[in-house]
Amino acid sequence: MSQLQSSTLTSLAMLKVNLDQSNGDYLDYLVPFVVHTIRTHNIDPVTEQAVGHNLKDDFGLVIPDRVVQIILRRLAKHNLLQRKHSVFHVCGDLPNNDMDARRNEASRHIQKVCDALIKYALESSTTWSEEDATRALLSFIGEFSIECLNAYARGTTLLELPPNDSKNLYLVSRFVKDAHDSNTQLFDAIIVVVKCHMLANALICPDLESVQRKFKHVTFYFDTPLVLGLLGLHGEHQKQATDSLLRLLNNLEAKTAVFEHTAQEVYRVIEWAENNIEKPDSYNATIIKEMRWLHKKKSDLRLIRLKLNDHFGRLGLVRHRNPPHDRQSQINEADLQSTLSKTVKYSTERAAACDINSIRNIYALRKGMSPCRLEDSVAVLVTSNTALARAAYQFGQSWEEMREVSSVITDFSLANVAWLKAPLGAPELPEREVLAMCYAAMEPRTELWNKYLDEIDRLKEQGNITAQDHELLRVSLRANDELMDLTLGSEAAFDGSTVSTILQRVKADLVKEQADILDAEQQSHEQTRRERDELINRNQNIQARIFWVSRSAAKWMTRILFAMMVTVIVVGSYWPAHQLPDSVGGNRLIWWLGFFSVLITTIWGIFGNIFGWSLIQWKNRIHNKLEHSIYNWLLRMLNLLDGHTD
Repeated sequence: MSQLQSSTLTSLAMLKVNLDQSNGDYLDYLVPFVVHTIRTHNIDPVTEQAVGHNLKDDFGLVIPDRVVQIILRRLAKHNLLQRKHSVFHVCGDLPNNDMDARRNEASRHIQKVCDALIKYALESSTTWSEEDATRALLSFIGEFSIECLNAYARGTTLLELPPNDSKNLYLVSRFVKDAHDSNTQLFDAIIVVVKCHMLANALICPDLESVQRKFKHVTFYFDTPLVLGLLGLHGEHQKQATDSLLRLLNNLEAKTAVFEHTAQEVYRVIEWAENNIEKPDSYNATIIKEMRWLHKKKSDLRLIRLKLNDHFGRLGLVRHRNPPHDRQSQINEADLQSTLSKTVKYSTERAAACDINSIRNIYALRKGMSPCRLEDSVAVLVTSNTALARAAYQFGQSWEEMREVSSVITDFSLANVAWLKAPLGAPELPEREVLAMCYAAMEPRTELWNKYLDEIDRLKEQGNITAQDHELLRVSLRANDELMDLTLGSEAAFDGSTVSTILQRVKADLVKEQADILDAEQQSHEQTRRERDELINRNQNIQARIFWVSRSAAKWMTRILFAMMVTVIVVGSYWPAHQLPDSVGGNRLIWWLGFFSVLITTIWGIFGNIFGWSLIQWKNRIHNKLEHSIYNWLLRMLNLLDGHTD
């Protein structure tokens, strides 16, 4: 299993190289893998089952048979395979794609990441073998798989992942976060693998054409935690990730909204935080942690609460009232509540009721429809709560209209699906999603935090720590970090000595903060990193704008081209050519237009039936070529202008 896991990481790095060298669609960058597999194993006759099996053994990628079948048909069109009686055979010599050299280069690339991760774990008193590091890294990448969408049949092209251990997830998340802060090359290497996994997720989509479709007919309803994230109340990295997702959805013509009861809950949560931000006992709330970290006051929260409607308008979130419910769309709320209670841990009954109300509204809005694609699903609830999405998906299996597309989708899954539709339209999204997940994984889970609070309360009652120490352990942001560093996020690693160690470190840190001033070199490093991030964001925004301009220009050029072609065919086909005298040059021109229109129509009718051509496929292919050419031309022009400026 270790060898297969290592091959998976290497193959993902190889996909990036193929993608950079390919001007085609998502299937084209998998073609070299298939050709290499057929050549290496001398597969003949060539079947999708044999190719898929060897792809898994050689490269650690699980590719559906349907996708392999499409690639085999493409190879047949290029005369690399021959199809007889629905069976493919190799005809001639298959090209040597130099996959071994690519594999070796990608393997060295991945090896550097694994070695750095092993060294990083050792610094945290955790000894990992290469197999352990590979498994932990794969589990981390697997967090970016598509969940709770049956239309995306498998969820990931990765092998079956090992159980996600909180200790491993915390270590890898901290490793990635530190790489982002201090080692740009290492962080870029990790992002390459994550991006390629997200791109590879396109291969699991049963209807690859849906990847090209926009979200014109879908309204995405954001739940309370995501709205709080958009308001900046769950941390800067969560805000950036959700902002990128919202902007990408708008560019893909989706509608975004919140239910009225969600807006009211957001109001109540902010009001609660406003009333409790100065109370030490309420530190466990995410909003209060972030507000204290940013040195925000009660008045700041009050201002956000009073201007909530203005924020909704700025973000493009429309407040929708609950739709009317009829018998056809009425669900069994008791069964839903029972399903949710088994997987989702709610802090209050009101929070559970809000989720039930949202899911019920999604069923009512779909009005008994049975969408097979996310793009046709009318309404979907978007949440950052993976447990809620899984529970809603499980509940939906008992409803015919919800078996294909769940009523709830995670923001990670939606970001992946949306990004696949326009990777160049939001180049920063994967990086922001990675960082948001890292920071979330570095927060103590509720069980660990409650155990910590119970222990410091017990020590205070016994007189082992003072009231000042007790307050410091509750309020200090450093205590939160030390708790995670000592336990690595594992509740089992927490014992009686943990609190005393945390207290010693927190006090030492306070003394150091009072005595030391930030080193000048560290300030310079931080300034350089900020300038680098600003430059990267600027370039990514420029690339995104160029991409959307290219897409729009290609769309209109394609429409004009097809309008001209249809005009020629229609005018030429219906003109009474036999009544035109030969002496009139203009009439001859029209006669020739008619002749060529009949010729084009005849050729298209004959060969279109033979080769399965369709006008829509041809139009999409021309649109994609124009879009790619315009994008590259604009980039070259921009680079030339920058060169002259310099």
